[in-house]
Amino acid sequence: MEALAFMRSWFVGLVVCGVVCLMVGVAIGEFLGAAKVAALEKSNGELHERNIELQSMLDVPAGCPPIVTRLGAKLMDNGLRYRYYLWVTGEVVNNGSLPAFNVTVLFSLRTPSGSVLRAVNMGTFGPFQVFLFRHEIDAEGEYIESWAITTKASYLP
Repeated sequence: MEALAFMRSWFVGLVVCGVVCLMVGVAIGEFLGAAKVAALEKSNGELHERNIELQSMLDVPAGCPPIVTRLGAKLMDNGLRYRYYLWVTGEVVNNGSLPAFNVTVLFSLRTPSGSVLRAVNMGTFGPFQVFLFRHEIDAEGEYIESWAITTKASYLP
């Protein structure tokens, strides 16, 4: 009987020790995880401040780069690929003396059932760089009543 009682108390002690070790391990893991998150947040804040400092040192202008388009558009119907589409050709130019990033030509197409927005991302343009533009812009098979063409770009990548 005495051996059985000893075995039970030994087993209970082992289980309690295991639970305590597990709780200590979880607490240490949470502490280290919180420390890593705090370190990453601090690093992110420092990088953000450094980015703002570099922008001011580089004298990056506010606003958008002067992207100019010289595009012609013709409404086409009965095409092989699309029923109705715009055939757009011409040039897109960065008229500024700084690089323009994420240059995008936006097409707002008006159809009988509403508006359709299409975007053609052209990437990065160097200062005064000219790119040829030649695209078919469709309106999901619907007739295009009217359209507007705009651009957007950024001085920052």
